[in-house]
Amino acid sequence: MKTIDFHSHFYNGARAEGAEEYLISKGLVLKTADGGLDGVLYWMKQGGVDFSVNLPVAVKAENTAEMNERAVKYNSMGKPVMSFGAIHPGCPGLEDTLYGIKKSGFSGLKIHPQEQGFYPDDERMKKVYKFCRDNSIIVLAHGGAGTEKEFDRVSLKGWPSLFRSVIDDYPGLKFIVAHMGGLQVWDEAMKYLCKTNVIFDTAYCLLMDDMLLKEIIAAHGAGKVLFGTDFPWQPYKETRDKVAKAAASKEELELILHGNAEKLLGKALTIF
Repeated sequence: MKTIDFHSHFYNGARAEGAEEYLISKGLVLKTADGGLDGVLYWMKQGGVDFSVNLPVAVKAENTAEMNERAVKYNSMGKPVMSFGAIHPGCPGLEDTLYGIKKSGFSGLKIHPQEQGFYPDDERMKKVYKFCRDNSIIVLAHGGAGTEKEFDRVSLKGWPSLFRSVIDDYPGLKFIVAHMGGLQVWDEAMKYLCKTNVIFDTAYCLLMDDMLLKEIIAAHGAGKVLFGTDFPWQPYKETRDKVAKAAASKEELELILHGNAEKLLGKALTIF
């Protein structure tokens, strides 16, 4: 069955170096000029994934421009990988950066409130949300905590309740909250985000109970769920197998694995 991974990463430069030992041990950084990209293409083939969306995170505001230049290069290579743009609310020349993102033809942006140090309803983000809504640019946000079993709820920034305020304030914004609405805070995701127009992805769903994943898909609607793995941190096959068990029918599974992504990306997908 055709599969589009809407939540993946490949690392080069400083980000790759920070995770080099783990990535090399898994064969994900190969000894070539574009090790991260070559790695993800190799494992996509092994895992039966036809297309991947790469999500760069500008952890430091000053790195935003460099990351977007690299993403433009990736998108010009004709590979079955689309890179979103990077944005940071503190980046120099925020408005100019947004216009540059539009000019570069990015289909979407990735934000990570926890790693980038802001709350989803941060005043600085208003300009980003409005620009993306008005220019039909997707915003994909990390929701919830990290993967650790214990996490600091006081300093947690990606609360579903805060994403709900963004959804309410910017109707028409193409907004995705990753990790089924909030990694490890799925009770709040159910309360605040289910049945809204926000889209979820299945990245890191291997941490979820099988019945909980099934319950959230049923409550939110399979037409608003994208297949995502968070590769290389989570594997393709096991994630797809878990999603297949949670889908209520073959038709629902088709929507999650590729149909919803094709509809969301539209013509942008055909150029790859």
